[in-house]
Amino acid sequence: MVRSRGETYTTLDVTGVKPNANHMVHVHEETCASNNGGAHFRFDETQPFAEANEIWLPFTADATGASTLVEDTMPIRAGAKAVSIVIHDPDNGAKRIGCVDLAPSTADLTYDWDFGDGTTGTGADPDHTYAEPGTYTATVTVGSVHAGHMPGHDATTTAEVEIVVEDGETPDTTAPQTTVTAGPTGTVRSTTATFRLASDESGTFECRLNGGAWRPCASPATFTNLRQGAQRLEVRAVDAAGNEDATPVVRTWKVDTQGPVVKNLGPRGTTRDRTPTVRAVVRDQGSELARRHLTLRIDGKKVGVRYDARTDRMTWTSGRAMSIGRHTVRLVVVDAVGNRTTKTWRFTVRR
Repeated sequence: MVRSRGETYTTLDVTGVKPNANHMVHVHEETCASNNGGAHFRFDETQPFAEANEIWLPFTADATGASTLVEDTMPIRAGAKAVSIVIHDPDNGAKRIGCVDLAPSTADLTYDWDFGDGTTGTGADPDHTYAEPGTYTATVTVGSVHAGHMPGHDATTTAEVEIVVEDGETPDTTAPQTTVTAGPTGTVRSTTATFRLASDESGTFECRLNGGAWRPCASPATFTNLRQGAQRLEVRAVDAAGNEDATPVVRTWKVDTQGPVVKNLGPRGTTRDRTPTVRAVVRDQGSELARRHLTLRIDGKKVGVRYDARTDRMTWTSGRAMSIGRHTVRLVVVDAVGNRTTKTWRFTVRR
């Protein structure tokens, strides 16, 4: 049996068995001296006994009672419990007519490695990484744990192999740096936003809008049907090696599509005050208002207003007595991004 990384190759050559008969042969998990081989060997002991989980070597003997060479290759390395091969009686499968220990069993072998770069290791399949390029001679010495105790187990075998390590590229572990070169800021009316993205390395981008999931995006990245209010976009670059920018760029802005709120209009109805105060409460959710955003007309004539941004109050008081009769007030408020609200109301001055 040859056990290598990812494979087990087993051979059998038998003579002296019943001619022209079918014989079942299995690898077992105990030596022949212990329970005549014990149970079948299984690659995975948590799985049931089955051909795919065992090593089977069935053969049909020829007219002389010989098997000729029987071979089996399994795509997995057999463990240390694979120690014997048992042949069953062709007429009574429960009867064992032959048993042979795998000699030497790899469970009995020791492996000592000198990798040629000043380091050593043990085991049949050690992993080793050379720190520098160059040519190295790796040496393995195979011995037996029975050396000095059992006849025939005192010898060791040494083999060498030349290994050439070429100077490869250093793995890229540096994350790219992301920048956003254009896109909306502050408060805007549009519910569509377009951003231009850049990175100091070639690769791709991922975007996350308003705390949602990261999704692939490209430059220019356009987002539509944005909600009213605050927006937050995060962008990170991903280079060709898969490194992600650990500090994504964050852009924030507001979408304001609603006009200012104008309420508490006055005066309304009738008044005997010949110098009444025209008043209103004016506020905007998306931007800060100032007097320049308000236009007030009394009977079609533009007049100057006062506006207190702390209380949101607009007022205008006539500097002279207004004429008796009906008067029309028209207030137009345009916020910083162009949203407009117009209110018109009337009042009557009586004697």
